[in-house]
Amino acid sequence: MVPRNINLVLDSYRDGKLEVRGVSGEMKVRSHNNSITLTNVSGSARVWSYNGNLKADFKAVAADGSLYLRTYNGHVDVSLPATLAGTVKFRSGTGQVLTDFSLDTRDDSVQVQSTAQGKVEITFDELVTGKINGGGLPISIETEKGNIRLRKRNALLDLDKMSESVQRLVPVEEDGDSVATVDEVEARRKTYENTKSFVEKDQMPEYLLHAAYAGVLEIERELAMKNVELDQVRKIEARLILVYEKAIRSYEAMMEDPGWRKRFPAMNLDDTRPYRRRRAFLQKELERRQDDGQQHDKD
Repeated sequence: MVPRNINLVLDSYRDGKLEVRGVSGEMKVRSHNNSITLTNVSGSARVWSYNGNLKADFKAVAADGSLYLRTYNGHVDVSLPATLAGTVKFRSGTGQVLTDFSLDTRDDSVQVQSTAQGKVEITFDELVTGKINGGGLPISIETEKGNIRLRKRNALLDLDKMSESVQRLVPVEEDGDSVATVDEVEARRKTYENTKSFVEKDQMPEYLLHAAYAGVLEIERELAMKNVELDQVRKIEARLILVYEKAIRSYEAMMEDPGWRKRFPAMNLDDTRPYRRRRAFLQKELERRQDDGQQHDKD
């Protein structure tokens, strides 16, 4: 037990969890092989772990303070007051970044400068920078191998369900392991319903709804192929081509909407190439099946 109002320094090399609750002050918490949880805390914080998840719930942040949270191998989940004004730098090497804050991003990750010798120097900043509520308090959130959640404290938006939806919206690879099962169909239908709910509440862009529906059709196509129901396969492929086209067009419309670009800059869904590639593949498959069918009729 420690007093609530205190400057706190914790450093651990042992396995297990580090938990800090209800403390107000300057916190420095470091672990080499632990998950770290800060609950209902106030002040400023520097939190670091090499191998562990970080979860921090701030009821208030010091006006002259800063927040720094970094792990090499783990997820980072941070909840902040909805009215907090901050400038956020974040990076996830292999995972997702999701937030329900409206984030104004700064597009200067690539900088080109002329040197005194007349040469051109190009530098890349892997950290994405954005402002919430106009910017202010410096906030840095990083992980090499994990996801990042930046949440409004006590918000209604469920980022975990949104994450589940987003993870299922990338088209399946033709040479990948098959996931065609009845249970997977039901899981993708649930994803579609969750996505539909987010879209209806204006919490997710419309193109993700088309992508979610495509995810359902993709598994139905795999099942039809396993059962050698070729007429059904052709029908599903024709529908998939139209659905991917709707997703692409909806995405292009979203990118022209400044509101969406500000609200979801960190979702890393600004690339329709997987949908275009999948659409092109299905078009070729459908044409091949139609040609095979015509040849079969002649024979």
